[in-house]
Amino acid sequence: MNKTQLVAALYEAVHPNGENGHGKTTAFGLRDFLSTIIDELVARPVSGAGTGFTGSTGATGAGGPAVLASPHLLTYRLTVSDAGELGTVAATDLPLQDPLDVLTSPGGLTYRLTVADDGGLRTVPTTGLADPDAVAFAAAAGLANAAHQEAVNQLVKALKISGVWPKLHALYPMVGGTAQAHALNLKDPRDDDAAYRLTFVGSPRHSALGVAWDGATQYADTHFVAQGRLALNSCHLAYYATTTSPLNPSHVEIGAVEGNRSLSLVCSFDGGVCQWESPGNYARAAVATVLGFSLGSQTDGHTTAVYHDGPALPLSYQGLNPNTPYPTSPLLLAHRQDGFFSDRACGLASVGEGLLPAEAAAYAEAVRTFQQALGRDVALEPEALAFVQAAGLTEASHLAAVATLVRSLKASGVWARLRAAYPMVGGTEQAHRLNLIDPRDADTAFRLTFYNNPAHTARGVDWAAGSNAYADTHLVPREHLDPTDHHLAYYAVTDSSTGTQIEIGSTENGSLSMLVRYSNRQSVNQFESCGTYQYSPPLAHGLGFTLNVREHLDTVALYRDGQPLPLRGDTNGNTNQPTVPLWLGGRQDGQFSLKTCGFAAIGRGLTPAQATAYSAAVRAFQQALGRDVALRPELLLA
Repeated sequence: MNKTQLVAALYEAVHPNGENGHGKTTAFGLRDFLSTIIDELVARPVSGAGTGFTGSTGATGAGGPAVLASPHLLTYRLTVSDAGELGTVAATDLPLQDPLDVLTSPGGLTYRLTVADDGGLRTVPTTGLADPDAVAFAAAAGLANAAHQEAVNQLVKALKISGVWPKLHALYPMVGGTAQAHALNLKDPRDDDAAYRLTFVGSPRHSALGVAWDGATQYADTHFVAQGRLALNSCHLAYYATTTSPLNPSHVEIGAVEGNRSLSLVCSFDGGVCQWESPGNYARAAVATVLGFSLGSQTDGHTTAVYHDGPALPLSYQGLNPNTPYPTSPLLLAHRQDGFFSDRACGLASVGEGLLPAEAAAYAEAVRTFQQALGRDVALEPEALAFVQAAGLTEASHLAAVATLVRSLKASGVWARLRAAYPMVGGTEQAHRLNLIDPRDADTAFRLTFYNNPAHTARGVDWAAGSNAYADTHLVPREHLDPTDHHLAYYAVTDSSTGTQIEIGSTENGSLSMLVRYSNRQSVNQFESCGTYQYSPPLAHGLGFTLNVREHLDTVALYRDGQPLPLRGDTNGNTNQPTVPLWLGGRQDGQFSLKTCGFAAIGRGLTPAQATAYSAAVRAFQQALGRDVALRPELLLA
């Protein structure tokens, strides 16, 4: 077969219905492109992988290999280099695929074939396409959450682009909230010791924050033995801590020890020092916090480095003894064979070859983006992380919503004025009872105690599901609030205008109460503030965010979804503080609410600007949870 015949055969193969039919492509200039391929093949006959224009053989992408085939059993696989340049290699017994298939370069980057205006074939990066390695991990880990899948997908792509991916032997992203998902190695997600899957010892706690250890008996065996697997003088260990703990020298986040040879990473010990140990080598650097991404690396016999959240830290101590063999004992997470443990929850860990400073920085950025996508980036809000851990939240959207709420309240100055805030997220009694400001499960932290069986759902707390249901906040106005400087807030997910309903209340020696829609007075918002009564004009409904504020001795303000409501009552300077705790969903005189609670809070007084920002933060929070009642200001008043 001569060149002309071969071009015709290849052309027909990608035009099975004719040049003007509905074949694989009808691009003008394709014949010239095929002719160029054959010229290249004739000039450099194919002998195994690697022949082509400037391309190199890549792994099959998600769409399969793009193959040009002739009726005479000559097949040529299109390849793509890391730079996106097309090439060809011989292919045997491969079926014809659509030229729009996906090609994966040797570095793991994916490209889709396109046809330019001049008829030539080109490549474009497939940034929105799921990486095959990410897909394989998600399937093995049982990740059903789309946000989790995409977070892993973007992590894999970022590591491949930065060149870190080939240097990793084991990477544990700790995503999915289950032992099965947390055990698997992203680099090789087989459920097998040979794939370095984790074996957990002592039943550590698995949650959306990763794996939490008790610091005494719990750890994980990686089954990774550095000796024989890592190149001598080239290694790294990395650990992302999502919780902190008191600093003491007993913590080891990743470690293996044999005699006097240790390969270990301690995120922070002995007054705030991050320590990296590779056999015979020590490097220490001061760190401000244990939280975040710590990485120790050795790239040759004389270079060690300690990194935290990207930058290399100035070393306070360094000891070098190159060419010392690695331990033959396996690396352990949260433990080392000589008895050290960690109680810092793990949000990601890895082991691999040594990383250069640019690679370490890119790795840190990829990990930070990954943690942000999961809503557990410690650089965001540690208070949010403490709450979601105590509440047992496992959904990434919940973590992200809480973190954003905390950040927004801090930015507006509202956070500092809150004594108790109940975000009602998670759909369980345990999650709903905790105070975002102090998430300890204790009365002194103003956690809620529920009575008479309200229902706990994704919408919040449904008082109507019980009989006279309510919650005790354990917050007593006389003991914990200023009589002339306070506020009550309530987000109603459902409405009701039946009888007198108290959304937040305490009554004895005066009343501190919120009536979102008081039907006995023509459906007004009524605020009873320690002997001062103020109310609005009639309201069309009770949905959304109601905020009642006592600003000063004789100044009261009422808001609905950030809009100030006209006042109809007479404000006076009374300061009769109740001596019994505030209830949520009711009051001690037998008045209860039927409006489902999606958020409630108690705190000090607020300025009008803070009230507006407060409303915006709460509404964004409700939107993130898919339960915003979407009010319009013109509908607030009847």
